[in-house]
Amino acid sequence: MVAALTRLTPPIKWHGGKHFLASKIVALMLPHTHYVEPFAGGLSVRLAKNPEGVSEVVNDLNGALANFWQVLRDEESFDRFRRRAEATPFSERVWADAMALLRTDLVGTDPVEWAWAFFVGCRQSLAGRMDHFTPLSRTRTRRGMNEQASAWLGAIDGLGVVHSRLKQLRS
Repeated sequence: MVAALTRLTPPIKWHGGKHFLASKIVALMLPHTHYVEPFAGGLSVRLAKNPEGVSEVVNDLNGALANFWQVLRDEESFDRFRRRAEATPFSERVWADAMALLRTDLVGTDPVEWAWAFFVGCRQSLAGRMDHFTPLSRTRTRRGMNEQASAWLGAIDGLGVVHSRLKQLRS
């Protein structure tokens, strides 16, 4: 069986993702030297498995998603992306602006700006579906603030750990 790591929380919500099943899926894997993830999505399984001694390749047909993971992996792009994300509030207006950018022709768009818009659009939407801004809870709090705002800030806080894990990746 393949050893699991402490489960890393993916920075994006992905509809149909395997976040809650990842450790069980990894436990069923036989020892291997190559791991291919053709449908990257939120990378929940990949982020849950130990990469030691394994050649890993991931890909996805969704260009915005593939760009997002490439920006998170690249050192220079990641630093710019993280600064941009840290300066971004949890806001329906910001989400709408990000979604408007994603609906334009992205040819020639800065990959970091594209990744930022994707991150905001996905992370601040209901269930990561990118079709509606997530409704704000009026009664639930976490870390002394609105639950959704806390989840947004938590996703940003976890970017560095995911970046470190992605540096070994081939795409």
